[in-house]
Amino acid sequence: KVQILYDSLKLMDKDAGIYEAKRENKYGIIDIKGNIKLYIENDEIGMDISKFEKNDIRNKYLLVDNLIPVKKNNLWGLVDKNGKTVVDFKYDSFGYIASSNKDALNLLVPNYNMIVTCKDKKYGIINASGEEKFPTMADDIYMVIDSGTKYYYLNFRDQRYDVEKWLDSIGVKAVKSSENTTSTTSENLTQNSSSQNNTSNDEDESAQNSSNEE
Repeated sequence: KVQILYDSLKLMDKDAGIYEAKRENKYGIIDIKGNIKLYIENDEIGMDISKFEKNDIRNKYLLVDNLIPVKKNNLWGLVDKNGKTVVDFKYDSFGYIASSNKDALNLLVPNYNMIVTCKDKKYGIINASGEEKFPTMADDIYMVIDSGTKYYYLNFRDQRYDVEKWLDSIGVKAVKSSENTTSTTSENLTQNSSSQNNTSNDEDESAQNSSNEE
């Protein structure tokens, strides 16, 4: 199915049937039939996600909404599974790594499908469509875990911002998980049931009072 042209092939995504293809220390993407999705001219495909374990990333080739990080001419961009450029090659790296605090690491704001970008030692946030929701001007964009809950903060001009609250304030909607939806639905059902019971009880009391008055 694939001609013997490459130094190595690595499976990137089984469902899409795409592979990282290496030839003469350059990388590209091909499909299971050998069709080229991304020309073999890139420095790197996929990221070293070992530094971002707390972001719970399972596949180094796929970030939010199945975007593929690619390095070309020493700059990073993002392509989709068909090799189409979604984010131009203009960033020094993706993710934030603190020099003084090894725990202050962050690549994603997962509840909002955001990726942390880095350019000239400044940081920003882009969404899955490649739109800059915060330009690469922040001093830090990091994650803190408190009592098992993850919080994301951004430092800009000596001010600290809660990233998720800030995204809410500019109208960016969170990507709700099925678990949250189920939980919310259950809560609503419980509240509705409770409300119905209270209404029923109120009606019974009202009927009893009316009967006593008669």
